Amino acid sequence: MRRQNWKAGLALMAAVLAFWAGMQFQKAHDYDRCLDLGGGPQPGQHPLCVIPPSIETGLWIGPLQIRADDVVAVERSDATPAAPQLSITLDETAAFLLEEYTRRHLGHDLAVRVNGRVIRQVRIAQALGGSFVLPDLAVQDADVLQQMLASGPEEQAVQARGHGR
Repeated sequence: MRRQNWKAGLALMAAVLAFWAGMQFQKAHDYDRCLDLGGGPQPGQHPLCVIPPSIETGLWIGPLQIRADDVVAVERSDATPAAPQLSITLDETAAFLLEEYTRRHLGHDLAVRVNGRVIRQVRIAQALGGSFVLPDLAVQDADVLQQMLASGPEEQAVQARGHGR
């Protein structure tokens, strides 16, 4: 019995050490993207992080960037002309990533950003799949999104420069 307890304790210790090491690697990875501007801790004990430039361009749903090559179909409905909606269908890979992210973050807020500007903030009530609707968009946002998701990456960069903040 003692031998089994000893083995269980050793296995538990190994699991705890592996978890701790993983957390340290993640912390180091996060700090590689962050700046320490004052030589000490920042407000709230969090460093100031550098946001990758690509976050300012394109469609982002939470931390996931949706590019034209991720989109299988995009359809616009102007039933209410002042508030069009877009129905978006993603390819298998993008759909899987979005579904996994939203499943893991049920009950949390989710920002939908276009060219760095939040156009919609919602609370995740259920996992999103490969098809979803962005309702009640501003006409300009619907125009930009429809064009962006129907174009290639080179055109997206040009559009972002023309429609950024």
